[in-house]
Amino acid sequence: MRRKNVNLGYVSIYEFDIENAEKKLTIKRFNNADEEWLLFVVNNRKGNIIDSKTDMHIGPVADDNIYQSIRLFETGAYDAEYTVKKLKTEVLHDQWTLHSDEILKYLNFIEAKEVK
Repeated sequence: MRRKNVNLGYVSIYEFDIENAEKKLTIKRFNNADEEWLLFVVNNRKGNIIDSKTDMHIGPVADDNIYQSIRLFETGAYDAEYTVKKLKTEVLHDQWTLHSDEILKYLNFIEAKEVK
């Protein structure tokens, strides 16, 4: 008997108490893709973690849509000013990255949902 191919996964849903986390921990927000954000992303991609004391970062996702611009900056084809100008034309969505055990204390598991 043949088994059906069933694509099955789970999505975990959490509640995050950002108000209290911001009062007690270090959270760095990048409000847009500016030069500070660009240098942060490039250094992280190279493994040069400059900001190791921050519990959480919030800011634009450096996804595949903007990778080419970042790569051209890394190679010197673009300078930082031009790269940031090019990134302003992209629709960037935020990501939240958690970097410490302490920040995890502000997450509360709600439920897991099955998705097919």
